[in-house]
Amino acid sequence: MQTLMPGDKVSVEGPYGRLSVPLGSTPIVVLIAGGIGITPIISILSYLATSTKTALDVKQIVFIWTVRNNHMIRAFQDDLVQAYGSKIVQLHIYNSHGGSPHQDNTAVGSTESPPKYLEAFHGRPDIHKLLTEVSQTASMVGVYACGPDTLMSSVETAVAHLNSSTSAHFLLHTETFAL
Repeated sequence: MQTLMPGDKVSVEGPYGRLSVPLGSTPIVVLIAGGIGITPIISILSYLATSTKTALDVKQIVFIWTVRNNHMIRAFQDDLVQAYGSKIVQLHIYNSHGGSPHQDNTAVGSTESPPKYLEAFHGRPDIHKLLTEVSQTASMVGVYACGPDTLMSSVETAVAHLNSSTSAHFLLHTETFAL
């Protein structure tokens, strides 16, 4: 990479990963992203929220994303507004560097009339609490998460606890990124 010059041709391949929990295999899907971990998660959200495939039996999608600022939210505004319009999607977006525990309803808006707004909560999500709420409505939940080590640890701990203490069964797929 250090010897590349402007105009050099390069070949790019991948990604080659695959999900360990098949999409659509559970009635409830929880998508959790931290920061740039949104990259694979937003594709899953868009696919599930707009899929017309009858093989998918997804009744509810819970999307949880933690960002450092609202600029990240704006980068994915079109996908988020599209998902926001789906009857099966619940969006939970958190601005971890916000100073107030109140919602910021001006975070992102669509250009539709009347405008739809995506709420950005200040602080970090309580993953255990959010997954506990989900566990009360289904016996099988697919959880897909991508983010930094601390978030993935929180998700793994919550899922392990809930799998041993509730009647719901959580199927977990995680991807961790680190520098």
